[in-house]
Amino acid sequence: MTTAAPLLLFPDDRVLAGWGHRLAPLRPRALWVGRLFLHHVEALARVTRGAEQDRIPALILHSLALGKPATLTELSGRLHLPPPVLGGVLRDLAADGLAEADGGGRWRPTEAGQNGRAASLERRRFHFLDRSAAGLPPHFVALTASAVPYAAPPAWSFDPALLLACVARPPEWKRRHGFPSEVQAVVTQGDAASRWRGVVVDRAEQVTAALALVREAEDGSGERLLAYAVDSGVPILTAGAGWREVFPDLTDEASDEAWRDAWRAWCATRGVSAEECASCAVRREGHRLHVTAPGRLRDVVREEETWLLVGSGSVRPAALVELVEG
Repeated sequence: MTTAAPLLLFPDDRVLAGWGHRLAPLRPRALWVGRLFLHHVEALARVTRGAEQDRIPALILHSLALGKPATLTELSGRLHLPPPVLGGVLRDLAADGLAEADGGGRWRPTEAGQNGRAASLERRRFHFLDRSAAGLPPHFVALTASAVPYAAPPAWSFDPALLLACVARPPEWKRRHGFPSEVQAVVTQGDAASRWRGVVVDRAEQVTAALALVREAEDGSGERLLAYAVDSGVPILTAGAGWREVFPDLTDEASDEAWRDAWRAWCATRGVSAEECASCAVRREGHRLHVTAPGRLRDVVREEETWLLVGSGSVRPAALVELVEG
């Protein structure tokens, strides 16, 4: 993906300070700030859910499951129900994907009917993180908030095979990444039965977010990545042990020299001489940048809450400048 103007616009210190105060109780081990570019994918999905049945449909389905396939007349005699009533219920069960009739008009339960789960076709929304800047394909993310549409670059595209691959993944992968387990299949445009409903739609969206790496447990074992949007009190995205699979770029730690360069650039914008800036010792720890500075410079820093970003990507490491006595 080519670098566009929106990539250069990052939250100011006021927004960063709001995130910092909100995330401080979590004691983040690392913090990144930037824009997540997303594929908002809409597709026709076959969804299963627990069947909510009245007593009569449940009785008919139970009878079908216990006996051999039977015609409407045979079922009417077995269940002592009038054929018009029985026929209507069977049609409803068929519409829900719970029962079906063969070419001879003999009714039997479907696999979904055997385990009491109904299936239906419905349009579903899925979000995939665009990672083309890193030369990687999009990856599914369980986003819980709305993102903002934006004008995608010319090369923007989404391969529906990526969504089909998610459906075929094992349950453990789906739990790890939050993929909806009730989605059993995706019906594409090539399926004659779906016609235009099977068209897969991809829209470009973006969300400005802070990503915090926090400990999973009090003893420090495990970790998870939380993403917060501006003014969001709850995470819009949570990734557990699989977060590195989704965000491989975030595993690269910024070098000490990169943080010193960011500090020198900040000093230059505040009229601090190169000599004074060079006299500072800079050390990053977690989401804080500890700076040992001379007296006058300490007064300059204390006037505002200062955040620094490093790197050139759309998501960059962030740190709060914290003065340390020399």
